[in-house]
Amino acid sequence: MATPSEPSEPAEITRAAAMSRLVYLLPVIGAPLGMGAAIFASFAIAGWHVTHSAIVQVEPQWVAGEPVAARVQVLDGGGQAVPDAQVEATLRRGEERASLGTLRDAAAVGMAQGRLTAPAWAPGPATLELAIAGHEQFRETVEVELVASRAPRRGTPTVSGSTKNYADDTEPQPEKLRIVLRPLGRLAAGFENALVARVTDAEGRPRRGPVEVRLLDGEFGRHKATRDAPAVVSRGETDAAGLVRVDGLLASDVVRFEVRALAGPEDMSQAAGAKEPVAQDMAAGAGAKGKATGGGAKGASAGAKDAGGAGAKEASGEAKGASGEAKGAGAKDASGEAKDAGADAKDAKGAGAKGTGGDAEAAGAKGEAASAKGGETAGTASEPSAIAARKFRMVSFAGAVTVDAAPWTAGAGDALTIKARGLRPKRAVFVDVRGPDGAWVDTLEPPVVGPEPPRTWSSAGLQPGLVQVEAYHFTNAPGESSALARVVLGPAPGQGPPLSTLIALQRERLAMPRVEKEFDAGLEGKYLDALATVSLDPEAQKLAEAWLIGTLPVEIHGPPTALSTRSREDEDMAALRRLWAGRVRLLLLGGGGLFLAVTTLLIVVSHRGAAERLAREMLGQGPEVAAEVRKAQRSVLWRALGLLASMAFGLVLTAAVLDKLFWQT
Repeated sequence: MATPSEPSEPAEITRAAAMSRLVYLLPVIGAPLGMGAAIFASFAIAGWHVTHSAIVQVEPQWVAGEPVAARVQVLDGGGQAVPDAQVEATLRRGEERASLGTLRDAAAVGMAQGRLTAPAWAPGPATLELAIAGHEQFRETVEVELVASRAPRRGTPTVSGSTKNYADDTEPQPEKLRIVLRPLGRLAAGFENALVARVTDAEGRPRRGPVEVRLLDGEFGRHKATRDAPAVVSRGETDAAGLVRVDGLLASDVVRFEVRALAGPEDMSQAAGAKEPVAQDMAAGAGAKGKATGGGAKGASAGAKDAGGAGAKEASGEAKGASGEAKGAGAKDASGEAKDAGADAKDAKGAGAKGTGGDAEAAGAKGEAASAKGGETAGTASEPSAIAARKFRMVSFAGAVTVDAAPWTAGAGDALTIKARGLRPKRAVFVDVRGPDGAWVDTLEPPVVGPEPPRTWSSAGLQPGLVQVEAYHFTNAPGESSALARVVLGPAPGQGPPLSTLIALQRERLAMPRVEKEFDAGLEGKYLDALATVSLDPEAQKLAEAWLIGTLPVEIHGPPTALSTRSREDEDMAALRRLWAGRVRLLLLGGGGLFLAVTTLLIVVSHRGAAERLAREMLGQGPEVAAEVRKAQRSVLWRALGLLASMAFGLVLTAAVLDKLFWQT
């Protein structure tokens, strides 16, 4: 007969068996699922990245009603520019809102830029809101300030840091004269360049006279020279300001020139002496057939029988008409006492006689010069004599762009022409305009891409002063690679600035660093003093203006960067990844630990219940059987605990690997 407990034993056994299966299946199924979820989440977090960023360049201070430029560079997650972006600009202050227009990427180079106009608001802070539409849409804000006026700002003094400058072998100044050679703007290889030579005396006073510019090494214009074979680039005469200009295409990074001040009429007259014995002897013994005679003119009629077409003129010892194929030169007495003029001759085609205290130079029909010393005629000279010379070594700056602005001077509100060029025809050249106060007031839109004619730009809305045009390929801190051109605006339309304004600009910058070797600020100051008193003809006036503006020391502003979001986006993404990595770590370690604890508890409870049931069934079987049963139970328990321990080790190892690969952000 069954006892009352018998019906319940099969049900209890069934429940115990089901619980045992659950306990042993839980680690096998639950653990891989949990670890798989953690690994999948880690992979997902590792795949998160920044999808966009922007660089906003705009002036921090705006003047109501005046122009201001802005540029927004839109970048994708890889830092590459996103073309065809558009930016809606709005200025907000409290409840006030002013739509400023749309910045467009007209050249599809990843730069949305343009010229804005500040609204007529009272001075105070405001917020520039930018609605950016590229491959994604997002918004950015920049804090600006409206002011009544801006304090003048100067650019950063910039000289070429090229190591090629370290080997500068420019010669020191000659003893009698002072010679300098400078580019108008920045010397740029691969482009047309304008160089101006200046000759003064030791006190900085301009010297007017013949000058020769030689190319010693490099390629300039149509000339190519080496140290063994120099080339004459130009031979002319300095103007009243002591200046002469040379233009040409520079085809080498390093170039060497020599500027030679030639002996002029004034030098001849100073060296000549009619009453000196040597001069008198030369006058007495000079021949007449086709050759000029120097000395006193008292016997000029007798010595001029064969000097066809020569007329004697009263002069102070200056001889003119001795260049090239002159046909009718005047014979001049070095002492300034020309007498018995008017002798005719038949054979000579033109000769000029110069008394030089014993040296007589005559130029024939083919430009050959002969010098007579002590009454004797010397052979043909290969080159004109120089009273002073100086060699220069010049190095191109590191930029691959150039920019020109014309004219050098204009009235405020006048139209200017700006021409920018780059060595790479497919790369955009960005051209920015800085107002007299140093503010970034405009940018050429679209940027210059490839060869194109000069653009007309209006200076309307600007105050009188120095306007600087900067050009570069790269807008983010271009530095030394910037090309620049400058224009000085006068007080009103059609009214340029006086020369004194340009001289004042030079004086303000005399102490600034220059790349020019042995720059003498004292000499420059003396020259400016002398230039202020010199009477200049229109052509000399233009060259003097170009010199004063084009040789100002290089000061680069560069676009003002108001906001660069990439670092902020990276920080935000890193913070987000750290947040979710922490959550996955908590899920894996915390959840895994809890899972193992619950599994261990279930195993212990299940094992204890099974042991009790087995003990009841084996009751009365003897001590040996009971001992074997307890041993088997302990073995099963230890295997279960070993399994849990291995799972715990695997959990920790998985967490360490995921942390090394994905969680360390």
